[in-house]
Amino acid sequence: MDYKTKAYYRNKIKEISKRTKISELYITQKALELAKLAFNKSEELRINNEKKSHIGYYLIR
Repeated sequence: MDYKTKAYYRNKIKEISKRTKISELYITQKALELAKLAFNKSEELRINNEKKSHIGYYLIR
């Protein structure tokens, strides 16, 4: 992941945090948890679900 993408994700996390009054750390952990869950499901079911297994999917949609 390049610097611009990291900065974009950080800013999105800050925006979500400010709007919802939920900590940035909690938002990041939940997004990562959802991405891991999607990845594990796609592995179990042999389904190609690359979009949902990426943390960015939960931050920018």
